[in-house]
Amino acid sequence: MSISIKHIRNQEDMASLLAEVGLAGDLFIVKPSWFSPHYGNYTEAAVLDLVLGALPGRKMVVEGYSGARNDGSREITPENAREHWAWIRDQDRWFLESTGIGAVLARRGVEYLNVTEEVWQGRIADPATIAALVEARYPGVVRHRELFAAVPKRLFDLRGTPLISLARLKTGSFALKNLFGLIPDPIRLPWHEYLGEAIVEIVAIYGSLFPTVGVVEGIYRTTLYREGGYYHTPWGDYDVMEGPGIALAGRDLVALDASAFRLLGLDPEERTF
Repeated sequence: MSISIKHIRNQEDMASLLAEVGLAGDLFIVKPSWFSPHYGNYTEAAVLDLVLGALPGRKMVVEGYSGARNDGSREITPENAREHWAWIRDQDRWFLESTGIGAVLARRGVEYLNVTEEVWQGRIADPATIAALVEARYPGVVRHRELFAAVPKRLFDLRGTPLISLARLKTGSFALKNLFGLIPDPIRLPWHEYLGEAIVEIVAIYGSLFPTVGVVEGIYRTTLYREGGYYHTPWGDYDVMEGPGIALAGRDLVALDASAFRLLGLDPEERTF
């Protein structure tokens, strides 16, 4: 399948890019990249506004909680995440308000669904039904069968709706890995032990329920991880290139990510997924 790439200056350019990959309908689900609030690391309010404005009809934004999407005042681990559930929820609200994303969602009339909240509340689709649908399309791909119990009922009821993986153009993490954030655990370190498999499995699950489209954007900035970079996080140093003004889109997420790797001068074969 072909990959489209455009210089994005305004909402009309974004609408043209989305039209080139055949996005149509009256409802769309958008999965942004909101792992952490560090500069250049997340889908900003302005980018989300461009995408939501370029899509016709109704929109839903879906994301999971992240143990890194907070003010840093508590340490969240795989073992203590549920103990800090209320705090994680409050920090999610803080992130939306402090970044201006919440204002964009309100102005655009967009529903925000958090998969962690839905799964932890027990509002899930029937795991056996999910397993049957996934096995019919991708037999034997999902080995970690607990993931069949990780799909919110609200999302399952919308199956067949286009799902857009709206990813950042940043070193090594594009449309495929962005869907890794739909695994409900706020701290996904245990999943990193077999990261490639986990990414493929969650992509297979959601790809069995929704037609997926990837958008990899470096509209206002691109994040380039390297040792000694200007910005620092617990998981690495990075620099930010301001204003490249580009976005790529495609229905084949593997081909799309390979194109994004090559655009940054990287070898896609270095990533197992």
